[in-house]
Amino acid sequence: GSWYNTPRSIFDMCEAEDLHVNNLVVANSDGDAVFDREFFLGKPDPLSTSNTLLWWNEEYRSTLWGHMTLFHLKQLVEPIFTGFKNTTNPWDIPTNGEVARRTRLQNGVASYTHPTNNKQDPYEHAYSGKGLPVDAALGLIDCIDLMGVVYDNALPFWYQFLNAGIRLPAAAGTDCFLNRVYMAPPGWGRVYVHLPDGFDYAEWCEGVKQGRSFVSNGPMLNFTAEGKQLGDTIRLNAPGKIAVKGDVRSKYPLEALEVVFNGKVVESGRLDEQNRNGMIKTEISVESSGWVALRAAGKPVRFWQGRSHSAHTNPIWVHVTDRPMDTSKSARYFLKWIDRLEAHAKKRDRVPEGEWADVQKHLDLARAVYRSKLKFSSVIR
Repeated sequence: GSWYNTPRSIFDMCEAEDLHVNNLVVANSDGDAVFDREFFLGKPDPLSTSNTLLWWNEEYRSTLWGHMTLFHLKQLVEPIFTGFKNTTNPWDIPTNGEVARRTRLQNGVASYTHPTNNKQDPYEHAYSGKGLPVDAALGLIDCIDLMGVVYDNALPFWYQFLNAGIRLPAAAGTDCFLNRVYMAPPGWGRVYVHLPDGFDYAEWCEGVKQGRSFVSNGPMLNFTAEGKQLGDTIRLNAPGKIAVKGDVRSKYPLEALEVVFNGKVVESGRLDEQNRNGMIKTEISVESSGWVALRAAGKPVRFWQGRSHSAHTNPIWVHVTDRPMDTSKSARYFLKWIDRLEAHAKKRDRVPEGEWADVQKHLDLARAVYRSKLKFSSVIR
């Protein structure tokens, strides 16, 4: 069943979950109707308190390119949706990249939400972020909503971007419909942002963009490498070892605490007798540039919608002089992706006559980025 919500009832739910930052989204569903537009203010909702911020933002929904969450908005980015048949905008334009650009013009943040829920073929899912590899290559996307119902299936997809040398921080998108009785609560998946000077929404948004954060649906992580914080870069003059240190706390038993380098587990931490707390302090060998992160995972539990409870830090990047990261494998992966996307878009035939040249340019610019990565390329700044 379902019930009708108001900003007051939504505030109550968010406060009850102790969720400090609540990006609520104006969006359509399957037709022309755009829900909750009347609540958008371009600033915090008047109900907000110092502990519970409500900001009505936007989910931009495209049936081809994928869904985006746009936040810290001063004004809605129109037309809200694209590619829905028998609506006022059945077309596949503007592209999500153009929408992200318009978001940036108002100092907003552009993210892809639920990027995929198909581990075997990330492209093949109705709501996959098919335009994400294009827009991320062009530097138009600030982060992706990794922690949510898609986490387990989307994790390898995220690793492809990192292994292509693309700094794409993970954030969280619960993607919950608060009017539905059986649904994840607000903040079921969260991003925790490091704010040493206290909370400020603009600074929180900047921390998300810089990857100074970890995502979780329960376990709490701490992680440093060579004393550097999440989102930082370690610079080495030659291959060598780096010291990593981390810990985890969890309400429910865990199965693993792991250090990942360039997508591969290189060290495992020690869990306590109840498998609810753990730590790791060691050195890992680094032969080339790349990224290092800490993750934790446990078995599914009933209170987690039957899903595993997990957490993952954003990367700490490693730059080794004259030893670039091997980005060629992921570059080839995304070049094939773009070919598939172009064929898909042409088959749909929902780009108006005279508009395809701009779409083609968008795809070709992304291809050029990935082709430049076929030779080992370190883009770490």
